[in-house]
Amino acid sequence: MRQSRCFALLTSLSVLSLPAVLQAQTVIYLDEPDVGWVSPYLSYEANDKGQISTIGAVFQTDAHFQLAVGLASYYSDDNPQHGLYQPEIQFLNLDTSVRVGTFDKFSLYGEVGIALDELIFDEEEEDYYDRWGGHYEKMGPIDWFAGVGAGIELNNLSLRAFGRYRYLRSYEQEYLAALDPWVHGQPDDGQWFAGVELSLRF
Repeated sequence: MRQSRCFALLTSLSVLSLPAVLQAQTVIYLDEPDVGWVSPYLSYEANDKGQISTIGAVFQTDAHFQLAVGLASYYSDDNPQHGLYQPEIQFLNLDTSVRVGTFDKFSLYGEVGIALDELIFDEEEEDYYDRWGGHYEKMGPIDWFAGVGAGIELNNLSLRAFGRYRYLRSYEQEYLAALDPWVHGQPDDGQWFAGVELSLRF
C-alpha cells in the first residue's frame, strides 16, 4: 500500500513538472539566433582598363539586408606611353551600397550603391579642366554602381564573387586630365567589373 502511494506521488510530480519542461523547451525554440553583426571586408575587382581595391565594413541587420561602406581605390596602369610620360588614372571613392538577398549558408544578392563622398561634397555640380586647359561642365551624375553577387557563408567567414556595372564619372575626369581624347579616344564612363570579396566576423 505504501509503495502504491509512493508511485502515485512520483507520477503526480512527473505530470506537474511536464508543463514546466515543455515551457522551457518552447522558450528555447522561440529564441532565434541574433543575425545582426558588423564585419570588415576586403574586395578586389578588375576589367581590361583598371582595377579597384576596397577596404570597408558590412553591416547586417537581418537575414536579407546588408549595408556595405568601403574606401575604394581605382588604379589604371594600362595606358599608352608617350616618351617618358606614362599617364596613370587614380582616384578614391567612398562606396556605399545596399544589398538585398539571402545570406545563409550560401549567399545570393543584388546590390545598388553610390560614391557617398561625391554626394556629400556635391561634386557633380563642379566644373573641371583637362590638362590642356579645356573647360568641362557637369558631366553627369555622381559615381554609382549596381550588381549581383553569390558566395559561401561560414560561421566567421564569407567568400563571394560578384559582377558590377559602374558609372565612373571620376574615371572620365581623370582620363581627360591625363590623356588626349583626340589621340586615345573618348573615356568609357560606364564599365563592367568582376571581383571577389572576403569578410570576417569576430
